[in-house]
Amino acid sequence: MKKGNENARFLSRFLAFIIDMFIVIFVASIISAPFMIDKIENINKIDVQMEEVIQKYTNQEIDIKTYVSEAASLTYQSAKYQGIQMLILILIEILYFIVYQYYRNGQTIGKKIMKIKLVSQNGNLSMNQVLMRSLLVDSILLGLIHVLVVSLASDSMSYMVIEGSFEFIIYMFIVISAFMIMFTKERKGLHDYIVKTKVINV
Repeated sequence: MKKGNENARFLSRFLAFIIDMFIVIFVASIISAPFMIDKIENINKIDVQMEEVIQKYTNQEIDIKTYVSEAASLTYQSAKYQGIQMLILILIEILYFIVYQYYRNGQTIGKKIMKIKLVSQNGNLSMNQVLMRSLLVDSILLGLIHVLVVSLASDSMSYMVIEGSFEFIIYMFIVISAFMIMFTKERKGLHDYIVKTKVINV
């Protein structure tokens, strides 16, 4: 099989994703920093309180019901404080994984470094393919769900249950896709089959 037609291995795809996420998180952190200045102290306080709750549970000073209730409340508060940061991260992910990747002919910076690219199985790569694929595997859908749940949940326990359920489904989807890429001849994940794409060596 010619190099340009060979489906990329899992390691190349994984390293490309790590590079891309580092870039996205770094840029998002810089842009969101001015909006987070007045929230950092509150977030740090919540982190300290969370450590205290964990320590109390470890020392058997509180039961599992109290631990879950207090941990859920603190997690919910922290998520609310980090809302603007999450929105900025989602925006950067959309611009990078969808817009930039599409107009760079299926390559992000990570993919370019690893010498791989995203292509369509049927003709030219479309914006819809890049959009659907990125929603499924590039944390965008999970981020959007997170923002919606934080905004709409009536209480901390509802937030934890709904958020946890969606996270479990999406992470299972990603894990299954990873195993498919690692151990099948086609080296394609569920998302590749759904949107009819593949990642090849270049």
